[in-house]
Parts: sequence; C-alpha cells; structure tokens
Amino acid sequence: MKSFVMYQFKNYIRSNLFIPPITLYFIWVTILYAYGSNDILASYIQSAVVLFFVATWMTMNIFRLEETAEAHILLVHLKQKEHYLYGKWLVCLLMLLPLVLFAHFSPIITKSFAQSLTSADYLLSLYSHIGLGGLGILLGSFFTATKINSSKYIWLMTALVAISALAYSKIFEVLPSGIAWILWVLPPIRFFYEPLQAASATGLPTGFLASFSLGVCYLAIATAVTLKLFMRNEQL
Repeated sequence: MKSFVMYQFKNYIRSNLFIPPITLYFIWVTILYAYGSNDILASYIQSAVVLFFVATWMTMNIFRLEETAEAHILLVHLKQKEHYLYGKWLVCLLMLLPLVLFAHFSPIITKSFAQSLTSADYLLSLYSHIGLGGLGILLGSFFTATKINSSKYIWLMTALVAISALAYSKIFEVLPSGIAWILWVLPPIRFFYEPLQAASATGLPTGFLASFSLGVCYLAIATAVTLKLFMRNEQL
C-alpha cells in the first residue's frame, strides 16, 4: 500500500498535471490578499470555495493517470481492490494539504487582515478549507472511480454538479417543493462556508455544530457510496 501511494504520488508529479490547478490556486490566493486589510472570514470563504473546485480538478487527474490495462496490473499487485481507491485518496490528500496550509497561513504571514485572528477564526478557516477540499476529492473520485468514468462527458457532468452545488440556494428557490429534495444529493458546500458567514466576534456561530454534523455525515455517506460503486465497477 505504501509503495503504491508513493508510486502514484511520483507518477502524478512526473505527469505535470498538478501544475495548472496548483498554480491557478496560488495565483488566486495571492491576488485575493494583494491589497491588504481584508475581512478575515469573508476572505477564507472565497479561498475555501475555490479550493473545492481545485481539489475536484486534481482528483480527477489523479484517478485518470493510468489507462485501464495499467490499472489492472496495479490491482493485481495490490491484491485487494479497495486499496487502489484508498491509495488514490491518500495521494489526493497529500496534494490538498499544502494548499490548505497556504490558504490559511499566507494571509497571516503577510499580515493581510484588518483584524487579529481569534481561536474561532483559526478553527472555522481550517474547518472550511479541509471540509470543502474533502468534498472536492469525493466529487472528483465519484465521477472517475465508478462506471461514470466511461462517459465522454465526464468533465462536463462534474462541472455541472460542482456549479449546481455552489448555486444550491438559488436553485432551491426556483424548484417546485415536491422535487427540491433531490438537491440533497449535491455536495453540501454550504455546510462548510455558512458558519463563517454567521460567525461573530464572540466565537463560533450558534449553528456551527449542526453544520459540522451534517457535513461530516455527508462526507461519510459519500465515501461509503463511492467505495460501493467502485467495488462494483467491472472496468477495474
């Protein structure tokens, strides 16, 4: 398992596929804090939401590194099929970690905030970036580790789901109440940025625990569903 993760990590680095998403994210965060005196949580919301899209992009590249024949060879060496998925997820997390740290600490180091950070600000920032990064990994792997991967419209479908998740509130308003429940299948990115919008100087917002619980539940269910569909994918 360890050797597989290292192989995947090195393979991804050698492919240079990491350069566009990571470069784009570094540029975005740099521009975001270019003028200084930024609002703390509003800025962290922006960098966290963009990280969701970047994590999805990186994950899809990582899961599509090999052709089907090469993936079969790797599965033979791994012996247990699920280890292939776990290994890919670990590589995604390894690539996500420096982006989370950069988004969180770079404005602190450059003193780009108008106020001093509280302990609640630190917690909410890490919660938002890690949560949305994790959602991006699950969304990207759902479309690339299952039978959906065979579709030639995979990038378009993923983009539509990601954008729909971002526009959840607007879509919910226009959908008939009888079918609005279907939006619950979308990645609930709102659970990971709305607490930052509701936060106050006194500490964590009132609804933080509810958002945290619902967000973690979705991550757990999405992980289980993706694993189940991956194990049923006869192409691997």
